[in-house]
Amino acid sequence: MAVGDDDQSIYGFRDANIKFIHRFKEDYKAREFYLTENYRCPHPVIEAANDFIARNSRRMKSQISCRINDKRKHLALAPGKTPENERVDMVCCSDIQSQAVYTAGCIKTLLDQGSTTPRDIAVISRQGIEYPALVAVRMALANWEFKSVTALDPALDFSCSKSGNSRKR
Repeated sequence: MAVGDDDQSIYGFRDANIKFIHRFKEDYKAREFYLTENYRCPHPVIEAANDFIARNSRRMKSQISCRINDKRKHLALAPGKTPENERVDMVCCSDIQSQAVYTAGCIKTLLDQGSTTPRDIAVISRQGIEYPALVAVRMALANWEFKSVTALDPALDFSCSKSGNSRKR
């Protein structure tokens, strides 16, 4: 038995690649079982993920969407009923610089509204602080004289206590 998620392989996370799942299936005449219940993401995130992932023409489970698990079904909202402040926006940028300027602009807008502080905002990347996109975001923020802080600052506590998923890597 093997467990794999073709939806995760689109990111190339830790060298994930859909070809490994296909090869395993062919080599071992493996049967497929789909785990489609999501136990941790809020409904708006699941909706946005389904919309985004559905665009993958090489998806193995193309006829099946992820759904909120049964115990949390009461939290699911009718399509189009998600409050604006809980919606997930998907934005397509033409390059890293455009992405950085857009991200920095969103951060500036949040801060200018006055109800958000810099400690309420996180820009997360699995590539690390020197990843070109994060460098570009920090540069765009610097243009607005906004000082960014990073997880490299030992005085900051970035534990995952909210999600309960704190693991050392």
